[in-house]
Amino acid sequence: MSSTDFKHQARRWSGADRYDCVASNGVVASKHRLISEAGVKMMKKGGNAVDAAVASAFMDTVVEPAMNGIGGEGVMTIHLESGENIVIDYVGRPSKDSSPEMYELEESTEAGWMGWKKVKNDANVVGYKACVVPGVVAGLTMALDKYGTMKLKDVID
Repeated sequence: MSSTDFKHQARRWSGADRYDCVASNGVVASKHRLISEAGVKMMKKGGNAVDAAVASAFMDTVVEPAMNGIGGEGVMTIHLESGENIVIDYVGRPSKDSSPEMYELEESTEAGWMGWKKVKNDANVVGYKACVVPGVVAGLTMALDKYGTMKLKDVID
């Protein structure tokens, strides 16, 4: 497919780098033209919205790896035709050896709206105690396996 096979909408917001890519039965909106095109290609091949979302998400890991790399985490929400709402949580998981006792709490609360106690030296955010097993590949693959119509190889191609 060439870039002329896609209909890109004009930007609607001043200063926003968002690209809408429209297909006859769907639309993909993203931060980059290639991300939107990846999703639309899936729909043009007969895929559903989950196929398009997974293809777009994997393309995002290529186009913006520092923001959305395969070493990251996330959450996907899916609204099924039946009306059921699905949430796939692929937020990173800590090591099985992790425990709350690993972190020393201070009396103050962390900045932000959650109001949690602050962890000494931000050990839950910086350093080896902050590491988790990335969940992007597992989460996107699970979404595709359970709710998509295409094979992972075809979506990634």
